[in-house]
Amino acid sequence: YYWRWFSYEFVEEGPSIIAAIDWAFANGEAEDVLTLSYEAYWYLQVVGRWTELYSLLQRSLQLARSINNRKTIARFLGELGWFDRQRGKYSEAEEKFKEAHHIFVELGSREGEGIALQWLSSANRKRQNFSESKRLCEEALQIAKELGAGDIEALINTERGKLYRDMNDWEESWKMFSKVKDWFETRVAETPHDEELAVGTWGQLALVAYHLGRYEEARKLCLRSLEFFGEKGSKGYMATLKFRLALAEEALGNRKEAVKHAEEAVHWFERLEIRPDVDEARAFLLKLLGKRSK
Repeated sequence: YYWRWFSYEFVEEGPSIIAAIDWAFANGEAEDVLTLSYEAYWYLQVVGRWTELYSLLQRSLQLARSINNRKTIARFLGELGWFDRQRGKYSEAEEKFKEAHHIFVELGSREGEGIALQWLSSANRKRQNFSESKRLCEEALQIAKELGAGDIEALINTERGKLYRDMNDWEESWKMFSKVKDWFETRVAETPHDEELAVGTWGQLALVAYHLGRYEEARKLCLRSLEFFGEKGSKGYMATLKFRLALAEEALGNRKEAVKHAEEAVHWFERLEIRPDVDEARAFLLKLLGKRSK
């Protein structure tokens, strides 16, 4: 969340930045190394080199601890926790999110506290602790409103949309994601580095539209989002969009297209070790292949 703007500005310079990382850790000033790590972070996200990225985050966290840069420690904990959550390691994710939240509270950073509460909400949602997830979202939302921080409020509302989605409350989920979409689409004209968040919300709406039986709308929303993520966004979310597109295509009777997109989703879910998504996508692909062979 904090470093999203690095993903585009530095993507072409990514290989050079990565080449400089080892030298920087051995020879550079700590603060300069951390800045370089921020720049490398989104490049590795975009190209899908998550194992290398996780290792970089661990090294960077260790460095931030060594100089007691507490805000940076909390940020790296949040990013590492995000990867743990993506890979189904919910206890590890929650542990990191709790430490980050504690640091932000001690620093008196209300903005950081609100974001960390959203992180904690996501870990509880993944465990299906829906009441606790909702409570944490409401606490975070109150902070965002007190600060008048529309960007943090949108981030929290995105989590609320996911919470309603995972509770199968599709109408409420649609309302929440639509609110986020409207906010970001207005905002992105003024702040271009919000583009990934704005476009990503279309993909969230796509899954909800699918479950509401609006398959063609789901397909179009996926394709709109993939125009961005297929080229310069996170490979993890690109895989998610491919899976959602496969669902929509299958519902529309386009089995050949569904198989193609499902195969690509499975490839990236496996490569990035995203769980439990990979199991769901594999099962769907096998179902498609079984249908196709009849």
